[in-house]
Amino acid sequence: MGEPDGRRVAVEKALRLLKGRFHVEPRGWAAEALLDLYMGSSRPPIRPYHVEGAAMDVYYYIAKNRLEVYAERKYDGTHMQVSRWGIFKHSGDVASCDQLAYLLLYFTDRGDVFERIHEAVEEGYVLEFELYGSLYTPMGFHRSHPRPVDIAVFEVGLNGRWIPPPEKYEVLRDIPRAEHYRVEYGNLEDLIRRLNELALAPETFEGVVAKSRFIEDPELPREYVETSTLVLFKVKKETAKIIRREKAAEEKGIPVEETRIDVETLAMLKSEVRNELAKMKMELGEEYLKDRRNNPEIISRIEGYLREGHPRLYDRVISSISPRDLRKIIAGELPR
Repeated sequence: MGEPDGRRVAVEKALRLLKGRFHVEPRGWAAEALLDLYMGSSRPPIRPYHVEGAAMDVYYYIAKNRLEVYAERKYDGTHMQVSRWGIFKHSGDVASCDQLAYLLLYFTDRGDVFERIHEAVEEGYVLEFELYGSLYTPMGFHRSHPRPVDIAVFEVGLNGRWIPPPEKYEVLRDIPRAEHYRVEYGNLEDLIRRLNELALAPETFEGVVAKSRFIEDPELPREYVETSTLVLFKVKKETAKIIRREKAAEEKGIPVEETRIDVETLAMLKSEVRNELAKMKMELGEEYLKDRRNNPEIISRIEGYLREGHPRLYDRVISSISPRDLRKIIAGELPR
């Protein structure tokens, strides 16, 4: 089946899903324009990125260079991209029929938002956004959200480059965007403390993604840099809690337990595994995950996701434990 035929099949499935599950038939200019964008999808003009977890290298880099830092809420949904070149999911592949159905559901109700997004796309901007809501929340953070599906734009690109904050917020003035905070800090310790406080706040859901403008520095690992313009990393609730506990133990003179794989890395690893499993559940269904015959394929897929999407975390894990032990850790997170 060729690409246009495959897209038409996906559109038909999305429309059936909308009618059968939500009793909605897309209407109006917004739905038509969205489907036109989808049918014309080719390849992302800027490849969607995976966000690495925080490490001391990037904290040192920011504090040393006195960079302006913004922290954005980390929503619990799926990462998508829209531009003149189409609609894409996090992997860079064309959006799935399920994702298309959720977008149609949202924009059928919010044609005003789509009009502003369409204007930005026509001007050549590339928008990355989180699709989330009470019906699309893999980890359950948004079950009480007032909308079944919603969007929050968190990245704006132009001419092959991501626009760093705060400039990008001007482009997003009239478009639903990720809530953000300017991070005030005095020194390195202050920066770490403030970002961890933000990550632990209930309103930041999964944590925060810290972002700043990139300036050249040979000491900064390149996996924290996107399109030579943007530095970013995430601080998740799980790791922030561990850092808080270790800091409290240190202040009380209690030695931190050392293991073959440090507790922070293990927490980050398990968090990424759980996130990927939750997204697989949304995409493939709970029965697929519960069928033990699928375990080898699921474990292999998660290993590939870690290796390609989070190379720094993967290298830290593999340098501490064997591939066999890594597979055991992944298997330990599978549904029973």
